[in-house]
Amino acid sequence: MGKPCGGHSWNSLVIGGETYPFEPFWDDDRWKYKRIYNNECFDLLWGKFRLPKVYRHTFEHHLSGPLGDGAVDREDIPPLFRNPFMEDVSPQYFQATDVELAVTEHIPENTRYCYLCVFGAKEWHPVQWGRIERGNRVTFKGMGRDVVYFPMFYKNGTLMPAAPAFVLTPDGGCEKLACKEKKMQVTARNYTAYLFPEEIAEAKETLVGAYLVGRNDLDSPVADTLYRMTDCMDAWENDILLDNQQAYRYIQLVAPKDSVALCEISFFESEKEDKPIGKVGVSAGITPLSDGEQLGMLADHCSATGFKGVFNNPKKRVVCFDLGKPCPIRKISYIPYTRNYLYKDKDIDLCYWDNRWVSTGIRKGDGKDMTFDHIPEGTIYRVRVKGTNDRIFTYKNGIIRWY
Repeated sequence: MGKPCGGHSWNSLVIGGETYPFEPFWDDDRWKYKRIYNNECFDLLWGKFRLPKVYRHTFEHHLSGPLGDGAVDREDIPPLFRNPFMEDVSPQYFQATDVELAVTEHIPENTRYCYLCVFGAKEWHPVQWGRIERGNRVTFKGMGRDVVYFPMFYKNGTLMPAAPAFVLTPDGGCEKLACKEKKMQVTARNYTAYLFPEEIAEAKETLVGAYLVGRNDLDSPVADTLYRMTDCMDAWENDILLDNQQAYRYIQLVAPKDSVALCEISFFESEKEDKPIGKVGVSAGITPLSDGEQLGMLADHCSATGFKGVFNNPKKRVVCFDLGKPCPIRKISYIPYTRNYLYKDKDIDLCYWDNRWVSTGIRKGDGKDMTFDHIPEGTIYRVRVKGTNDRIFTYKNGIIRWY
């Protein structure tokens, strides 16, 4: 994730073949960028960054790809790749993956190259080129993982679909993203994943120092501590992998403060499953702080709902999750509480991608989460709000995943 696409530059020292990136101006810890640009970690202040490519500005020419191909008109080269003074240094920052795919759309006349694009600032942006080879196969070298890409042609300044969009997963696999016949509901409360540091701090506030414990008898003083939350948490998605062989019926969140705020918590019997344990009961002596929010929203399998409340008894700061029967828990996923961005009386438009952005119809926001019906499964989505830079996301089992 990170900031919407528009390009970002920083400085680097290269010593003995090793790259040391740093920010010269706006941040305190100026030498941390190698670890937050590695496509695996996240920054405690700014959240999660995922880079598709890294190019270095150089003083020497690097004529490769379409720019070095005399058979390609300059007008048919995206502006990024008309610059000969840059070098691909992506593998110096993250584990890069070569992506090979088949072009499925009609190839325009005299077109020799295809481009992988990412979405940001309301548009698709080419970030890598690949030459179309025999059998209409194309390979894109050194791509960053955990990113959504869309293969496109570039002709006379216009981008055109070349193949279905896909997500390059954290383990280097490709998952096709395309509309399915099956329809679903999509519930959203934000148009972007990008939060300012003060919002990230607020999202973590009631959770830092919380304990998750497992029990099978609520009357017994015996409980197993499964995890302690620290400030090393992402504002949107966190997975806790457990190596505990014990089965538990009850998982309790012991809060460090007199209030708690959370959008979602899910429990999985296998770390590889993407569908959590079904119906989970939630109980606590707590009073909600926001109209319309209910305690059950903490585990309703919907990342766009949430609950914020104050415990009735400061000495009993416990939220209990009843799994219905003892279950071996291998993974717990949780999403901190974030405020609603779908403001009252704003025009809200959920769109899905079907080789173009398809609007589902403009509705007025009411300051609460919004549910959209009859939306095709399996593709990518965005919530358009006038005057904002929205982000794309996937939606599965009620959970938004931002890209």
